[in-house]
Order: sequence, then structure tokens, then C-alpha cells
Amino acid sequence: MISVLQKNIRNSCAAVLSLVLLAGCAGITSYGVDPRLTQGDDSDYFTKSGVQACAAGAAAGALACLVSNSGNKAACMAIAAVAGCGIGAGVDALIDQRRKQAASKEQYLNSLIADVQNDNQKMAERISTFDQVISENSKTLAALQTAVANKTVDQKKATADLAQLTRNKEYMEKQLAGMNKRIAEWNEAASAVQQEGVNPQQLRQQISELEARKASLTQSLAKAYEPLLSLQSALS
Repeated sequence: MISVLQKNIRNSCAAVLSLVLLAGCAGITSYGVDPRLTQGDDSDYFTKSGVQACAAGAAAGALACLVSNSGNKAACMAIAAVAGCGIGAGVDALIDQRRKQAASKEQYLNSLIADVQNDNQKMAERISTFDQVISENSKTLAALQTAVANKTVDQKKATADLAQLTRNKEYMEKQLAGMNKRIAEWNEAASAVQQEGVNPQQLRQQISELEARKASLTQSLAKAYEPLLSLQSALS
């Protein structure tokens, strides 16, 4: 009896460890970017692959199962694995999960709305950080433009600065691409919900907020880093 229990615990721990290791894989390369862009547990929230997103949520749920009083920890961990995915599991899987959890169509819709609200909050937090970096990078670019015009530029330092700013821009563009993908998935979810006879108006309102935030970030990035190419050309 004890040996069977020990074996089950050992297998469960191994499964959790695998999930933790998988969840820890970086969503995108972040070497050399402004440290603020990669700080925080949710810094790669919009760029994790579906597998990584599931693993992160599932690992937390599975760990809770291990320390719980659940009579069937294996079953508990299996449920946690699905529940932890969110939209990362794919539109069909998320909708199926929320439908099964809900006691009514209203609860079903509200749970999806809460999911999009969560994405809105995380996007707002990411963009707040991006705005800080973009603002400082814009000042650096303006100073470099002035130095180039006055022929007082430090070539070595300017080249290093431009390389840093280029990495920042590319990192944020990859995050933006992840946001675009997430919005597309939510629009797909709204259409699927509508086909089930549920009015998706409130859900679409939340999605519209995501789209507005994304559009604002797109414009900010394009405007702030517009001088990059001309400066790189001037210093080459």
C-alpha cells in the first residue's frame, strides 16, 4: 500500500515538474532589451505559445492538488490542467470548458467576459510599461538627431544606443503580434458563442477595448521609432 502511494506521489511530482519546466520556457527572446520590458510574472503573457500558457496555469493547479485533501489527486491534476489554460488551450477548448462550468447561459457568457476583462487588465499593465520605455527612447532618438545635425555625435555610443533601441522596438512589436493573435482568438470565440444562441454584445464590447488598446500601441510604436532608420543610415 505504502509503495503504491509513494509511486503515485512520485509520478505526480514528476508531472508537475515537467509542467513547471515547460511553463518556464521563454515566449520570445529578450536578450539585451530594456529590463523593464521583461519584469513581472506576466511579461510574456501575450507571447507564450498555447502549450506554455496551458503549462503555466496547469502547474499552479496541479501543485494545489498535491497539497489538497483530494481523494484522487491524478484526476484533480487532470482537471487543473484544462482549467489552467484559458484561451491558450484554443477557442473550442475554452468555450467547452466554460459551458460545462456554467449553470446557465448568463453564467456562461459572464465567465467569458471575465476572461477578456482579465486580458484587458494585463494589456493595460503591459502598455503602461511600454509607454515608459517608448517615452525615454523617444528622448534618446531626439537627442541623437540633434547631435547628428550639429555634428557632435559620439559614433560609438550612438551606435550602441541605436542597437538597444532597435531591440526594444522589436521586442514590443513581437508582444504586439501576440496581442493581435489573442484578439483574433477572442473574436472567433464571440462568433462561436453567437452561433450557440448567446448574445455576444457585452463580450464584443470587451474585445473592442482590447482592439483600442492595441491600436494605440501600434501608433505609438510607429511614431516613436520612426527616426531609427534615418539615424542608422547617418551613422553607417
